[in-house]
Amino acid sequence: MEIFSSFDFPELNWTDFTLLSELFASRNTLYKSFNTFLGEILECFHSEVATYRNKAVKAIRHIAADVPEILDETRIRVPVIQRIHDGSPSVRDSTVEVLAKYLGRQTDVPRKLYNIVSTRIMDTAINVRKRVVKLLRDLYYKCSDEELKIDIASKLILRMSDSEVSISDLALKMSQEVLFSPFHDIDQDENDYFGASYDNAPKARKERIKQLTNIITGAVALMEGGNTTALSQIVQKTIDTSNEKSKLWFEKIFQWIIDCLFNTMMAHDEADEIEQFKNCLVTEDWPLARYVLNIYQDVLPRIKHHDPDLIAIIERLLVQLVGSSPLEVTPSAVSCLCVIVDRISHRYNILVTILGSCIVKLRAILKGIKQMKSLDRPATNVAKLLIICGLLCQHFDFDGKRKEAYEKVKALDKIAEGKIESTAFELLFWYCGKYSYAENTLIRMAALQSLGYFFMRYPTWITTESCLDLMDETFKEGSVVMQTRLMKVYHEFLSSEEYRLARNEEVAGTSLYTKEIDVDILLGNTADFAELGVNGSLMQRYLSKILECSISDSSDLRYASYEVISVVMHQGLAHPVLCMPAIFAAETSPDNALRHKAFYLHRFAHDKYGTLLYTHFPQYFVKAFQYQKLHFENGAQGYRTSGGDTKFDALFGLAFSIIKQKKKPKMDFLSALLKPFRFDLKETTVDEVDVYYLRFLADNIITLDLTQSDEAMLLLYHISRIQATSCADLISYIQFIKKNRSGSDMIDHFAAKSAIAMYILLRIKTFLKDLYGISDR
Repeated sequence: MEIFSSFDFPELNWTDFTLLSELFASRNTLYKSFNTFLGEILECFHSEVATYRNKAVKAIRHIAADVPEILDETRIRVPVIQRIHDGSPSVRDSTVEVLAKYLGRQTDVPRKLYNIVSTRIMDTAINVRKRVVKLLRDLYYKCSDEELKIDIASKLILRMSDSEVSISDLALKMSQEVLFSPFHDIDQDENDYFGASYDNAPKARKERIKQLTNIITGAVALMEGGNTTALSQIVQKTIDTSNEKSKLWFEKIFQWIIDCLFNTMMAHDEADEIEQFKNCLVTEDWPLARYVLNIYQDVLPRIKHHDPDLIAIIERLLVQLVGSSPLEVTPSAVSCLCVIVDRISHRYNILVTILGSCIVKLRAILKGIKQMKSLDRPATNVAKLLIICGLLCQHFDFDGKRKEAYEKVKALDKIAEGKIESTAFELLFWYCGKYSYAENTLIRMAALQSLGYFFMRYPTWITTESCLDLMDETFKEGSVVMQTRLMKVYHEFLSSEEYRLARNEEVAGTSLYTKEIDVDILLGNTADFAELGVNGSLMQRYLSKILECSISDSSDLRYASYEVISVVMHQGLAHPVLCMPAIFAAETSPDNALRHKAFYLHRFAHDKYGTLLYTHFPQYFVKAFQYQKLHFENGAQGYRTSGGDTKFDALFGLAFSIIKQKKKPKMDFLSALLKPFRFDLKETTVDEVDVYYLRFLADNIITLDLTQSDEAMLLLYHISRIQATSCADLISYIQFIKKNRSGSDMIDHFAAKSAIAMYILLRIKTFLKDLYGISDR
């Protein structure tokens, strides 16, 4: 004790101990080697093996967990950011996780880094998209820039339409949280104004509501393609997924948003700018006019009390717009006018007058064509009349109003004594015929589109004999533009059917379940039941034609037909195996948007139908090859390169990433790739051996991302069996030819093609053995 008492130790706190520990540790060899280890980690960022790159990113994540400042160093942050574009989904996922933690400790959101990370919300990997959705929610509360908040909200709303259900649900939840949860703060002040009308709220509360509403409308306006239905979709999904208590709260919020939007529009009146606001409907600023029309159509019917003078002014402007607007704006103008007349003003004579004018003019033109075989006016004017006529039939039930309010629509008797639907159909159908005068195609396309609008209101007409003959003729002899237009009609018709049935249920309300049902309905003797089977019967007849159009020479026809196939798969209108060849082919498309859309549709079908999809792999391969020949003819290859990247990606890679999730389909897929190399020399003809097709399959085999040893071993096993049979028979056949045709210069094309096929097979085997380090033993 006396020895130690001669030493005096100063009083130390925890900070001093920490500094002393670091000082002693700094003398350790391991501590001095930190930069060396870090350099090795950074070197792995550029490894060709995805596992090494993933572990390198995770190593940085562990270091950053204890020393977050390390990501502030440019030499570390830049390589990490570059890995967000890595070809491996696991590497991208780890990178997003690291950057999410880095952004989480920032006081503000760096815009440049945000732009890089936020684009991965469209990533093909589910985990990456899901992580980015969660990250954007966190960034929304961190940033103070309203423009950035609008961009985040738009990206979240966009993911609500994701084909992956889990991501769609998560995006809906995050969108509700960022867009509607801030209204809770308004509800927590001392004075309880919540639930009262927007007009009676204090000025400060109005400003706050307006600010939040601007973010919502700004996010919808920012969405790619001007998706004007996004706001109604999120509102509908929010209501559908809410319980009774939360639904009441959301309905109050939505009423405030509606009142705020309408008051914002009406504020132009106070600023003496009402004329400028009205002029957006009569000037050539058609995109702005379309937005205003959509606002009117969605908002006006939900306003409890209307100014009659304002409604009359709007109706007058819409009538003018219907006649003066270009064809792309006409659908919005007509639908808006029909909604206002049907649900607000009830001045049905406006629509009756427009319909009567169109029918009278079309009848006069029809008569002139029959007599003089020519048009007395521009074809665009005729097309406009046809489009308006079809749209009026779609958005307003003239025959129904005859029964409900005959006095208000008795002018219809001057148009037709019978049903308006029959009169309109016969007139529109006649213009779909062939005539011997110029610009006939434009009118026929407009007439076909008008029939499409007509079918949305009266679906059973599409299965009449005359319509079926028209569609048969269009597929058989019609031009590409007519077939493309027919595809668009199919897509709009199929998409509208589900909405139409839901709308009928909404209008019926509780009466749908409480009304008396007579014997005819119980027996199915009603038009309601007939309408339910239209979609399925239509696709059973024409699905094969639609599938043929999916590999047409015309890109417009291919895209239009694929949209129809997508709806057919989602609605279950045909056996999924029938549609899979077209989906598989689209997954090899050079168009990124179409390729990824096909991938998501394949994923949807895989989750829903499972192994049922994978019984006809050879048909899928042939369809994909035919699709590639449209772009490259005999130069079709089975791989693609991304930009200047030296890594080759198999065209079948996207499909294989889904198929390999189940073992049996994966093995069947790999076996099917080699099946075309196995042929009987006695039965196979020279035309059946397609060297270009075999080369296409070989490219896919050697560029597929095989991650398990049994995959490569299975391919080598099948190759060895083919070599032991078909290849051995070929050698005997060639020796026989040489023996019996000595001195002859004639070439045996079948033997030549077969030899090339066996050589391709040999090259596949050599490549697989070298790539995966497999020896002959």
